[in-house]
Amino acid sequence: MKNVDVLFADNPFDAVLVVSEVNGFYFSDFRADNVYALIERGALTLFLDGRYTRAAAEKFGEDKAVRIVDITLKNPYGEIKRLLDEKGVKLLGFENLSVKYSDYERVKALDRVLVGAEAAINALRRKKTADEIFRIKTAAKIADGAYKKVLCTIKAGVSEKETADELIYLMRRGGAEDVSFDPIVAFGANTAEPHHVYGGKRLAIGDAVTIDMGAKYSGYCSDMTRSFIFGRPNDKYLEIYGVVREAQKTAAGAIVAGMTAKQADQAARGVIEAAGYGKYFSHSLGHSVGVEIHEPPSLSQKSDAVLAVGDVVTVEPGLYIEGLFGVRIEDMGVVGEGGFESFSNSEKAAVLP
Repeated sequence: MKNVDVLFADNPFDAVLVVSEVNGFYFSDFRADNVYALIERGALTLFLDGRYTRAAAEKFGEDKAVRIVDITLKNPYGEIKRLLDEKGVKLLGFENLSVKYSDYERVKALDRVLVGAEAAINALRRKKTADEIFRIKTAAKIADGAYKKVLCTIKAGVSEKETADELIYLMRRGGAEDVSFDPIVAFGANTAEPHHVYGGKRLAIGDAVTIDMGAKYSGYCSDMTRSFIFGRPNDKYLEIYGVVREAQKTAAGAIVAGMTAKQADQAARGVIEAAGYGKYFSHSLGHSVGVEIHEPPSLSQKSDAVLAVGDVVTVEPGLYIEGLFGVRIEDMGVVGEGGFESFSNSEKAAVLP
């Protein structure tokens, strides 16, 4: 169970109810697709159906801080209301930024004073523990291993889909429980689409290649992108690659605790604009990563969020020239006392021989 003292320290909740799968997992470290969790100071109640109650009982054993309520064939909100009454909960925190309307209606029917808790939950999720850092680093290591192996399969005639399928297989074979997201594998002019959906396009000598991938390990995600040209370099690609690489290195070297997300973005954007390619950088520098692949804060021109020690973020500038190619280079790492520590160790090379 997570240390939730921070959640209650500056907020008036008597308890917090989470109904989303992702926050249910975050607070319990238990995966279920139909979970309701009531969080109190020093206590956690999980409302689970019969598919999960036995596994939960085995996981938590004699842990008296965790209570399991079986909601098989019962109205879960009826069981939640009974427990709220039993505990005298009056001020109830809830996921006010993302809860489905149907769930909001049921939460409202619990007849409590509702207090938005999601900003506080997100702030807690930003503060990565040593265990969370270990899981994310392990996910990144799995992705690095898969990327190194998939490069051996890159040859003329292979398709985007075949490469993506191989990446997924290699990450799972390498210890991932799943992938963080469906990989982006793009060849040729498709690399100019930042979120290209892989298809049947086959690789030819001289094509640009972009691979964006991530593994999930013990509930936590990784994210990494590499770009290169296959077999035959051309001067324009090498120029663009050099600009993106310099922007990525500059931003990673500039990131420190206390700077704003906007300042981090500008560190990369300034390099790209000075090179005359500002209009081709069409997204933000990066984002936070944790139990979800995209978490706040975003490292964007619009964000005044202040980076703090323990933030896990991506640094991924990119340039996309429609009809020609795109280049994106992405590392993921943690904001530490001395700056940005990358977890992504895959080679960066402009050309794959």
